[in-house]
Amino acid sequence: MNRVAWSNVLFDEADEKLIFVDQELTTLPDAVVNLYHSRVRKMDLSFNQLTSLDGVEFFSRLDELILDNNQLGDNIRIPKTKSITTLSLNNNKITNLNILLIKLSTFLPNIAYLSLLGNPACPNEFFATKSDYQNYRYFVVSALPNLKFLDSSKVSSFERQNADELSTIEENPFLKFFDPKNIFKNFTKSRNVLYSPLPDSFRAAGEHRGVYKKCRCEYVGDQSEGNRFISNKDL
Repeated sequence: MNRVAWSNVLFDEADEKLIFVDQELTTLPDAVVNLYHSRVRKMDLSFNQLTSLDGVEFFSRLDELILDNNQLGDNIRIPKTKSITTLSLNNNKITNLNILLIKLSTFLPNIAYLSLLGNPACPNEFFATKSDYQNYRYFVVSALPNLKFLDSSKVSSFERQNADELSTIEENPFLKFFDPKNIFKNFTKSRNVLYSPLPDSFRAAGEHRGVYKKCRCEYVGDQSEGNRFISNKDL
């Protein structure tokens, strides 16, 4: 694999992937934007301090954007592009799911793979009741018509059918049942956990990966994202 190193940036030419992780970034540097904006299809900016996505809009070919473990909140400006199909926002500061979904459906109409684990607005299937977590999934699926994968599992045909039917109701019924405050009142400890799709031993800077595909790997830790895209039959 041919990698070109520039400052603290790793650019994988073969995979057209830019990796700029664990550098305490609050914004994407102009120099990185200017040098790589036309060459990148995948970008990993995890484990930084990002509060803004300014500069991402210049990456016109960007298909996959990994933003795990940053400081992105409800005021996040989503770059308007039809090219992004994969977005990972695990362990950020999203507290209003409705606002986020409006932005995603408006500015990323082709989003197909989405992960929101560890945000205050989103229930965790291990801590929420089954009905609360399912209603959350219905709510997200109803807002994003092209979504194929959410968090740790594939969007089923049953979920799509039910979400599409209920999304025609003027007052969305999912919000009546979905209450993040109740879901997270017993979630204090886990909210401090760093989310990564790799076990601890593989979390070195430059080695973080956001993976959206069916694969076989060992589940490590109660809150590890190693099983994020593995169905129960593969565990």
